[in-house]
Amino acid sequence: MKISNSILSILYLLNSSVPIILGKDISSDSFDVINLTVNRLNKPLGLDEKTPYFGWQMKTDRPENKTQVSYKIVVKNEEGKTMWNSGKVKSDQSQNVQYNGKKLSQETYYSWSVEISDNNGKTEKSSSYFTTGLNLSREGQGNWEGAEWIGSNDLPLNSHTLAVYTIKTSIRISAESDHAGIVFGANDARLMSADKNIWHLEASKNESRIEYVLDISAFPAKLKIYRHGYSANDTKKPVAEFEITEKTINSKNAHDFHEIWIFSSHGVVQLGIDEEVIDLPQINYVSKGAVINPAGPGGDYMSFPMVADIGFVVDAGQKAEFKNYKVLNYRSPGNALFSEDLTEEKNSIFTGQQGITISNGVYQLDGGVKGALVVANPSRGSMPALQTSFKIKNKQISHAFLYATARGFTQYDRFHLYQTYDVTKQIRKGNNTLMTQLAEGWWSGAITFTGDLWNYFGDRQSFIAKLVITYKDGSRDVIKTNSKTWKLSTDGPLISSSFFQGENYDARRELKFNKNAEVIPINEETTHLEPLFNVMSGDLMEFDYSKVKFVGQETIPVRDVEQVKAKSVKKLKDKIYIYDMGANLAGVPKITIPNGKAGNKVTLRFAEVLYPENDVNNAGELMLENIRAALATDTYILKGGKEIISPRFTYHGYRYIEITGLDKLSLKNVETIVLSSIDRFTAGYKCSNESINKLFQNILRTTHANFLAIPTDCPQRNERMGWSGDLSVFSKTASYLWDVNNFLSQHLQAMRDTQTPKGRFDDIAPLGGGFGGPLWGSAGIIVAKEVYQQYGDENIYQQHYQAMKKYMDYLETKVLEDGILTEGAGAELGDWLGPENSKNDVSFLVFAQEIKNLKVIYTTAEHLGKTDDAEYYKNLYNKRKALFNKKFVDASTHKTLKSNGELMDTQTSYATGLEYDAFNDENSVYAAKYLVEACERENVDDEGITRPPYSLMTGFVGTALISKALTHVGRSDVAYKLIENHQYPSWLYSVDQGATTIWERLNSYTKENGFGGNNSMNSFNHYSFGSVGAWMIEDSLGIQRDEQNPGWKQFNLRPQPDFNGKMTWAKGHYDSQYGKIESYWKLSKKECTYKFTIPVNTKANCQLNVPKSFNSTTIKINGKSKNVTVKNHKVNLELLPGKWNIIVKN
Repeated sequence: MKISNSILSILYLLNSSVPIILGKDISSDSFDVINLTVNRLNKPLGLDEKTPYFGWQMKTDRPENKTQVSYKIVVKNEEGKTMWNSGKVKSDQSQNVQYNGKKLSQETYYSWSVEISDNNGKTEKSSSYFTTGLNLSREGQGNWEGAEWIGSNDLPLNSHTLAVYTIKTSIRISAESDHAGIVFGANDARLMSADKNIWHLEASKNESRIEYVLDISAFPAKLKIYRHGYSANDTKKPVAEFEITEKTINSKNAHDFHEIWIFSSHGVVQLGIDEEVIDLPQINYVSKGAVINPAGPGGDYMSFPMVADIGFVVDAGQKAEFKNYKVLNYRSPGNALFSEDLTEEKNSIFTGQQGITISNGVYQLDGGVKGALVVANPSRGSMPALQTSFKIKNKQISHAFLYATARGFTQYDRFHLYQTYDVTKQIRKGNNTLMTQLAEGWWSGAITFTGDLWNYFGDRQSFIAKLVITYKDGSRDVIKTNSKTWKLSTDGPLISSSFFQGENYDARRELKFNKNAEVIPINEETTHLEPLFNVMSGDLMEFDYSKVKFVGQETIPVRDVEQVKAKSVKKLKDKIYIYDMGANLAGVPKITIPNGKAGNKVTLRFAEVLYPENDVNNAGELMLENIRAALATDTYILKGGKEIISPRFTYHGYRYIEITGLDKLSLKNVETIVLSSIDRFTAGYKCSNESINKLFQNILRTTHANFLAIPTDCPQRNERMGWSGDLSVFSKTASYLWDVNNFLSQHLQAMRDTQTPKGRFDDIAPLGGGFGGPLWGSAGIIVAKEVYQQYGDENIYQQHYQAMKKYMDYLETKVLEDGILTEGAGAELGDWLGPENSKNDVSFLVFAQEIKNLKVIYTTAEHLGKTDDAEYYKNLYNKRKALFNKKFVDASTHKTLKSNGELMDTQTSYATGLEYDAFNDENSVYAAKYLVEACERENVDDEGITRPPYSLMTGFVGTALISKALTHVGRSDVAYKLIENHQYPSWLYSVDQGATTIWERLNSYTKENGFGGNNSMNSFNHYSFGSVGAWMIEDSLGIQRDEQNPGWKQFNLRPQPDFNGKMTWAKGHYDSQYGKIESYWKLSKKECTYKFTIPVNTKANCQLNVPKSFNSTTIKINGKSKNVTVKNHKVNLELLPGKWNIIVKN
């Protein structure tokens, strides 16, 4: 028989009947105290916290009804002196217990113990430790004892990976000549092999190049750009030419030296001569210039040209002289990467080539009969490595701690992280060596989707550290970074390394530390201090390192979390193979070569997907267009013998690895080291629908890949940024999947550090800028709320409340006279990438978001005891909510409207209004009805195509809300039909296409339309549409936090069996900070079975649906019949610790 779903009412209301309290006989079994944490970390080192907070769990094989009744915490320093004895505290709290003892000292080892008594009179004790860091006040830089930032001012250049740069030179065209120029972008390896570019071009040596020519054959003179070998459409005509005013070049000075320069950002160029800057059009919202990249304008496309090989060009019969030829880094002060001392001809990379001589510091070019094309590779040096040696005294060592900066990703002008390492076991008596290798990280080079932010913080890497060795007699040695005792290597094997561009390594090179390290202070001398314009806010983003804070890292560092072997391989041609890792991942390859030949070059490229077989030009090849301007290529030159290629200073998002330069390798020799900040997941979900199981695994895999130092939008292309809109919709799901308290607290720090003086939370953090508007910036409100609710840590509000308040006050300044809140056209994204996005009025969504924010902040103010703030924001909430209902809801039909009065009537509008509590009571009843109708009917998408019932018509915003809105109005049956749908648009459509991660678009790939023309903005690893994961845990399984009691000491169980659908069972868990909560339900024709596990020292308010056919007053609980009260087809129970088996007959 088909079981019908019960509906409490159109509105989601808690049943007011008194629950039955269920508990088993108190167990007399013993228990253990486990998982001792300090600031949510196990045995943390270098904790910068004046008053840390403690946590622990109780564990027993017989959890029935067991609770904690008291605790006693004792903290001692290394000498055994008691710093805090809490005494016996009668409390069942076992998380977020704040330190309340004597003042803690920096760089100190502390032991601590906790003694627990249970409700049976038994007592158990456990102990752990923590150490403090260099900066307990979290102000300034802390106690580095004179350690200096060191590095190298000798900047390396790998010209074939440098995509943003300036090239300049002075040119004098000889009296008998009228044109000559410079060459760059020559011999790009991608254009010299038909397998390495989507146009299948194959240029011979020097055939692919960019020529930048000064032509004075007539006045006005011209600057001309020629492109050869970059496109099948390249001709002998210039791709761009620009007139020079006669003030700059005229008949009198035409044959004098003139300085020409060209700046290229992913092939969008700006240029000039002498003091004249050529006026060029705006290309996009970031850049202006001329486009010479055949792939497209700017960072949204594959990047051409790189600096690559450079040189000169003169035609037959032409002569010219050049001097001061330079390749410059982008960003003030524009340090030179290439320039030559021409006091001797042998010093030049061009020496020995035909058509060039060098004399008196000048390159002299003679075209002769055939013309002269002089080209060479200007690459030089390698990433800096640093080393010092020291000798240990002949004493017993107590401990040794290394404090060092591997910065992670923060807003570096405000906030730096350092790490603490226990290296006691690594220190040996006698001579020791400490070495570090530097690379770009997030500090230098490519950092985001626009080249205008290249070298955002500076172009020189640096390092600060101190090693403190403490002997058992209490004495200590301190080894610290400085320019006197540390040596430098700038010609080692790590040629270049970048997150976006990849890593280039020459294993034949050795590290030779043959010069002194140089001081690279973090100040105006070496970092970028030129203000950047924030396009969205209109503010200038000023850098000020004088107030930067150094704080010990309290998040789990990025680490190797899994190693995956290739699943299959296919041959493209000789020595080119594509290996399939079986799933889309973020990490680095580990390629084992049994017997390599010295000098052979191996090239690795990475892609999420391959071109489909119906692609006539590129079928079966790597689809790299969606990687965009990130080169994402690793090269490795073998030293010979058995070798392992495994980059250390880059990472890629990929499923497929293309290996060029080797014979076919065994699958076991091709591995991926998966990298993530997530050490373990805290939630699981399985059900009778295998496709939905795959969907949940895809959500997990996507979270793994994108919670990497920061919460990124995607791990593969030239972005990998902390987009706030993505995080806002996914933060609740994330809080179930992993212990994100410290991780997201650190990210909220970045949001505060990028908050504008006016109070705006920027759309990206760190860095700031971006676009999105209030739906993105409101992450500064929503994420804080999700973290607090999940973990009950009030520190989050203590740290963040003023920033929340500042943002809400900023939003008030953006309210127009008609009451609409807007940051302006072009600044705001709505229901991003929804199939019917054009139907959803952005101003409706922004207004609803403001109402949600106001409710969060007034309840937060109430909790913090800020009564004036609470009253102000609550009044504003009521006022704005009333206006919202008047402006956006039709008074007669109660359907949603756009701000211009047009009908909206969309899934997203109803789901958003309901979940954000924007509708009044009357409109909520109608909204629930219309939401169901919008799901059950056919809908026409923005392409004009009619989509079938139960299609997911929502984008980033609506998707996070729709399933919960349906459940909250008593229609979880419709929510199940949405998630069980396989047709496009749906969650399972991508699963059916073989997706192993969540896609950026619901139609990232379709059978009918391939990539749909969205090749460049099309991530296949993007967690936003995975926000349904929260519904799977909270509603399908019913494991819900109690918002009146944050932190899971008390929680709700409200499972929603699929009474009218196809799913017959579901099970899963959430590992709360108090222990594992398990939920299971199974449907049969005769009954519904529920199974729950309630952790020790907690309790659950359980609400069970019963079918309409249920006409009994008893249910079975752990095999015994119990009388229950059924109201509105629901039963309320209070479950105490233990395992529960509940059967409800139909």
